[in-house]
Formats: sequence, C-alpha cells, structure tokens
Amino acid sequence: MGERSYGEVVVTQRVDGSNISIPVILVRGKKPGQILCVNECIHGDEYAGMHPIIRIAHELNTNELCGTLVAIPVVNVPALEDLSRINHYDHLNMNRIFPGNPEGSLSQQIAHVFLNEVVKKCAAMVDLHGGGGYASIKNMVIAQKGFEKLAWDLALSTGFDLVWKGGSWGGTGRISALEAGIPAISVEAGGGMLSKEENVAVHMGVTKNVMRYLKMLPGQPDIAKHYRIMAGDETHAKNSGFFHPVTKSGQDVKKGELVGIITDLHGRTIDNVKAPTDGVLTQLRYPCPVSPGETLFILGNILEVREN
Repeated sequence: MGERSYGEVVVTQRVDGSNISIPVILVRGKKPGQILCVNECIHGDEYAGMHPIIRIAHELNTNELCGTLVAIPVVNVPALEDLSRINHYDHLNMNRIFPGNPEGSLSQQIAHVFLNEVVKKCAAMVDLHGGGGYASIKNMVIAQKGFEKLAWDLALSTGFDLVWKGGSWGGTGRISALEAGIPAISVEAGGGMLSKEENVAVHMGVTKNVMRYLKMLPGQPDIAKHYRIMAGDETHAKNSGFFHPVTKSGQDVKKGELVGIITDLHGRTIDNVKAPTDGVLTQLRYPCPVSPGETLFILGNILEVREN
C-alpha cells in the first residue's frame, strides 16, 4: 500500500542533548520497484535542490509510483544552519571525506551514517549540488571516470547534455556509493545560494527523468539529442585579493584567454588569471575576496560529442 512518511536518521547529539540528524521523507508506491535516494545539501550553501526534493516527495502519486523514493533534502544540517559549505564544528568539506568515520569528527560521522544507513540501502543515488554561495555553475551531470558501467546510463537519463568525468579529488559520496556497487551520479545546477523557480524546475526535471529511467514513474526520460563528454579540474588562486571575472559560466574559452583578474584593495591588478587549456567554464567564482588555493573556476575540456 502506498504511503508517505517523515522521520530522521540520528547521527549524534549536541551539548544540550538535541539530535543532529538527517531528515528523511519516504514515499512508498503501491507497486514494487527500485529504491532511489535523492539527496541535497552535503554542502550547506548548496540548497538549490532542497525544495525540489521536498516538492517531489509531497507531490508524488503513490498509486502510480513503483518502488520507493528516499528523499533527503539536507544531509549536512549543521552546515545549512551556518549557510556555509562546511560546518563550524570541524570545518571539514564533507564531500572530500567519505566514506566517513563513525568515531571521527561530526562531518565524518554524518558522512558515515548517510552512506551506511541510507545510501547502501538503495538501488541508486542522485546527489544534487549547485554552485553554492560563491560561484555560478553550468548545468551538468557527473558520471565518475572508472565507473562508467554503473553511472553512464543513469547520467544520460538526467537529460543534461554536458557530462563530466569528475575532478581529481576523491572522498565524495558519489564515489563511495559507486565503490559499494550502487549506481550514483552528481548533478550540478543552480548556485549563488538562491532557490530560483527556474533551478527548482531543473532539479525536479532531473529527478523525474531518473525515476522514469528506473521505471519508478510511467513514461520515458526526456534525454538530450547530443551530449558533450568532458574532463577537467579546478584552477586555484595564486594570490590573495579580490577576484573580478571577465567571462561567464558556460562560456567557451581558448588557452591563454583572460578569465578574470585579481586586484588588491587599492584596485591594482596583481594577477591576470588565464585559461590553462581550451574548454568550457563549467563553474566560475563570483566577484569576491579570494585567498591562495581557493577555487576560481573549473574548466571542462571537451573530449568528444556523441549523438543519440
């Protein structure tokens, strides 16, 4: 029998005894089928997908749903409370420390519980992300290099035409799910700590497309006519100062082309930041202060274009 229920997975307690938990909405269809985890807010400043997850969980017709949607609007509640990529307890980037540690710091414990108590009990994972508070981002899906058999078809079902093979870093929830044999992708859309209706529509469309691909909803996913496959990585600031982009997210650039400048607080240019290769700017930092080592942009190198 179809049903909708609300609960939480407790991770630990605060000093006052209140729970630090992962909120869960379970939507069970009347018909058997796959169990899909859709989550947002591993980074607390990336909540463009939070409202779409909640909306879909509330709007799904359990009479036509096959299987179960495990809707996780927020993984990292303490970071969301701080409106920050990280939380103030341990200052760790949760999406670099999976599979986590049950005896580690708070971020490590949340990662461990989320992976083992939620993700590993599902048949597939869609990990929603956005540009956060500091960057605009080009809509894309990440199908991790080395896990094509698990991730590729799931990635294409999103309908996005830009497929990234993932950065050089590890420790993501997506990679830990794939290592456990669970098909998993990450979706990047939105940014700027905004929950615009246009971004809500994108994330809802992606989720419903994936559910159609998994035969959880009737119909076929609306896929792209062609798609671009890319590799790429972050370019970091070498100097402290104020970053001024002269390009836009989604723009194609050539090797050596000026992407932005870094000035000091007197307005004097101290660094001209140029594209290291040809590619598309998939993520671009907004005008803001930067420190050495912080990400300025991600440049995707198009490896091939495929037609459907």
